Amino acid sequence: MYANAIPLREKLDFQQYQKAVKALLNIGIQIAEPEEDDFYYELSSEEVERLRKSEQQIKEGKTISSDQLFKRLRAKYAN
Repeated sequence: MYANAIPLREKLDFQQYQKAVKALLNIGIQIAEPEEDDFYYELSSEEVERLRKSEQQIKEGKTISSDQLFKRLRAKYAN
């Protein structure tokens, strides 16, 4: 368990994370490595952009129910 934690309002991209870690190390603050690997940092920039676009579409209410999705898929791929 970590002694202190700073909640962030937004998820940092890899470059922002590296800059933040470097800044903290420069002032003598040690950083504990996360116990689990976060696949977010393994995503390509295109995949990250797709996720951001999806999040924006959700905020704008551009969603459909899972029932609607499955109906569309059945109609498209049914034999």
